[in-house]
Amino acid sequence: MSHLKVTLSPQDFPQQKLYEIKTFPAWPPGSGVHFLYTCEHDLPGIPDAPNEDSVPLAQVEWAWSPMHARVDAYQIHRGDDHWLLWCGGPDENSSIDITNWLAVAFMAANGFSQRDAAMFLLDAFWMFERSCNSLDRYHWINRADALPVSDLQCIANQVWPDEDA
Repeated sequence: MSHLKVTLSPQDFPQQKLYEIKTFPAWPPGSGVHFLYTCEHDLPGIPDAPNEDSVPLAQVEWAWSPMHARVDAYQIHRGDDHWLLWCGGPDENSSIDITNWLAVAFMAANGFSQRDAAMFLLDAFWMFERSCNSLDRYHWINRADALPVSDLQCIANQVWPDEDA
């Protein structure tokens, strides 16, 4: 998706300080997230890569050093029976365009709203990354699309409760 680019200028970041503190929605009993980490999936009604029907959620960045950073963009797509979360990263050749997409997690639709599905999927994905890869809290939010900054901070507070915002 060529419209997604890595934010390069601090003035392009959304404001990230003064937001209402929200509570994370309660998980309904019997629902769960399944992890994929692949470019391919077999979920009906969901394309193999994000398309114009996919909804951009947000983009966050970790900058541990000038040569060690991570930029993740997230999109969600509603299929026939499932919600799917994609995680995209920059193209290694340009370092600006977000083109490398992986289907990372999905959950049954079960009447979830887009916002709740996005929050549950992103929460589960970040929890998984925290436990398996020791991922710390992102350093800043590059873009807030369908998930506003307050929702992203709510999810991050759930995943990294002991780290400063």
